[in-house]
Amino acid sequence: TVPDESGFSGGGITVGLGGKLTVSDSLLDGNAGKGLGVGAPGTDVELLNSVIRGTRPDGLTPEGRAVQVDDAASVSLDGCILEDTVGLGLLVADSESQLSLQRSVIRDTQPVATGSHGRGVEANGGGEVFVYASLLEDNAELGVLVDGSGSSGELVRTVVRNTVPNGDGRHGMGVQIGPGAGGHLSGCIVGGNASVGVVANDSGEPVRVAGSIIRETVPSDPSGVGGAGLGVLAGATVEGNMCLLADNDTAGAIAFQSGSTLLLTESAVLRTGPGGAKVDGSGNAAEPVFGDGIVAEEGTSIELSSCLVADNARCGVYYHGADGALSGNLITGNSAFGLALEGSAGAVEYQEAGNLILGNALGMPQEEAADVTDSPTGLPLPPEPEVAEMPSSGAQGEAD
Repeated sequence: TVPDESGFSGGGITVGLGGKLTVSDSLLDGNAGKGLGVGAPGTDVELLNSVIRGTRPDGLTPEGRAVQVDDAASVSLDGCILEDTVGLGLLVADSESQLSLQRSVIRDTQPVATGSHGRGVEANGGGEVFVYASLLEDNAELGVLVDGSGSSGELVRTVVRNTVPNGDGRHGMGVQIGPGAGGHLSGCIVGGNASVGVVANDSGEPVRVAGSIIRETVPSDPSGVGGAGLGVLAGATVEGNMCLLADNDTAGAIAFQSGSTLLLTESAVLRTGPGGAKVDGSGNAAEPVFGDGIVAEEGTSIELSSCLVADNARCGVYYHGADGALSGNLITGNSAFGLALEGSAGAVEYQEAGNLILGNALGMPQEEAADVTDSPTGLPLPPEPEVAEMPSSGAQGEAD
């Protein structure tokens, strides 16, 4: 379907004004603007075992959307494939708008002509999205974005993988929970994404990550910036339980900016690589550095309980002007210090708390090696990742 001469319409299916519709075993292919657009209070659409493919921008909005839900409407997708969209795979906008995605695939979403977007799933403006037993792969810029006061996203038994930077070479995060929003991941795998696997940025409530794997996060650009598994920024709080953070670059988990808090329990942080950002003392590109399991930067707080932090390329846990507590952890086999406290001596509780910190500093000269130090020197901090912002004009809007 193509737009008219004014650039208006061209969508595949549009439902509004409280309408009810069920569509099954169908193909919506090559439409403009929206493959499926649903808006208005009381409007309810169910899409089953169907494919929405090749949705592209129309003459009015800069992004195509395979599915857009707004204005307090409700949509349920089950057994569907959304692929090759230019712009946004799935958009839920406005308060009281809801979307449920189950046993479905969103893949190969592409940036628009200006280089931005390519996002798999986005909820903003108070929209709510629930994703269950689904696959989000090979999207650009963001696999999942939940942003704005009242917006919420829940991912259960879902895989978010291989998100790449957009056409400007930026971002590539698996999941981002933004200002004022809430998020919950349970039983998920977030792997092979760029910059940060899962990031909470000024989120409105604690972001909970349970029983999930965050692995193999890579840098977002050729200079090697980024590559952390889990990031906590701008005063956000993340609570992680029974998680595995493995084979990420730069850091397994990292907290930036004053007030950011990470609480990690019964989890493992393993095999962080030495890559990610590569800088020398002047901030110029140099050989790979970093590779800590856990990093708490100035003004942040990290608490670890009953965790394994092992085989990381630099320190097991690195506090830099931060506070926190460690209890019942095993920190071992790390190439540098097991626990490094720079400007954090006395601010981190770890003694007589059931921690085993031993067998570290495997890659250090014998005269410098130690399992615990309160005077680490020459340990640069990873740079703060650049989070994606909400889209500007055209991202929200009513169904045609």
